[in-house]
Amino acid sequence: MSVTLSAFGDEIATDLDEQLAVLKELRIPGLDLRAAWGINVLQLTDDQARQARKVCDNAGIRVSALGSPVGKSALADPIALDEQRIHRLIEIGDILACSHIRIFSWYPDDTSGNDHYDQFVPEVIERLGALTAIAADAGFTLLHENERHIVGDRPERVQAFADAIDNPHFRLIWDPANYVQVGVLNCMQYFDAQAERIDCVHVKDSLADKRVVPAGQGEGQFPELMAVLRERGFSGVLALEPHLKRAEQSIGYSGPDGMTVAVKALRNVMAAARLEEASA
Repeated sequence: MSVTLSAFGDEIATDLDEQLAVLKELRIPGLDLRAAWGINVLQLTDDQARQARKVCDNAGIRVSALGSPVGKSALADPIALDEQRIHRLIEIGDILACSHIRIFSWYPDDTSGNDHYDQFVPEVIERLGALTAIAADAGFTLLHENERHIVGDRPERVQAFADAIDNPHFRLIWDPANYVQVGVLNCMQYFDAQAERIDCVHVKDSLADKRVVPAGQGEGQFPELMAVLRERGFSGVLALEPHLKRAEQSIGYSGPDGMTVAVKALRNVMAAARLEEASA
């Protein structure tokens, strides 16, 4: 078994051609498409999506996932808005030959702390179930990312979502840095419970003080994670989202040099764990 490397191209540059040029140089075969030419993937027109497909095909790089903003909005917003967004992302994904969509699980009104978030779990399960039904009908898969301040910010709540929905079209992203930044400093204790539903690991590490660092240099337990992935025969995606120069709610940026540092750090911890990557 081997893992496939991918990266958020807009962490490298705004222009899609520049993103792909750096990924080719770094031997990264996958692209998590969050934005191209400064346009969020959800806002791409059909013609822009076709152009993105063309340049990706020419570069020999596959779109691994659509880095959508679905669910990165207020829980109070009508679910119909995100249902419309999922329908549009399915159209864009069909053009890009990509059937995986990254999603989130909404911000409650009060995000000053998360001790009261459990009360929102049933509502979020209902919402995620509705979006999953749309995706499943089209043969698409939703990938839930644990993100700070959303309802699914902690592993216990993410586990509750996955157990309740229990659908092969609803899968999980494991983001160690995001868990560290909500105070989960031993996140690997939760990994086994989620492992069978994890399709993707976001490669981003963090110190306890929330400073973002390359993989293996923070509290995200990357050496242990890589070893467990090898032992389990994980064959999913490791998606680089390093945030080494900017780490904000709606955007992360590393630049070509930052992405190069992030890729080297990832391959070092992979090598130490003898975790093999698929050939680019």
